[in-house]
Amino acid sequence: MTSTGWSWTIPEPQDRIDYIFYRSPLLFPIQSYTYQGHATVYPKPFHWKNDYPSDHFA
Repeated sequence: MTSTGWSWTIPEPQDRIDYIFYRSPLLFPIQSYTYQGHATVYPKPFHWKNDYPSDHFA
């Protein structure tokens, strides 16, 4: 499509936020980190080079 104002690409943020919900006075987090496998994770402003995050990492 060549009309102005439309593009076939939709910009998406290259991030993903997942949560672990818990409720217990005996349970508390002691460490948190991002796991992405063996791929290099580039910080902003080069984050566009990163693979798209997946909920299958963990």
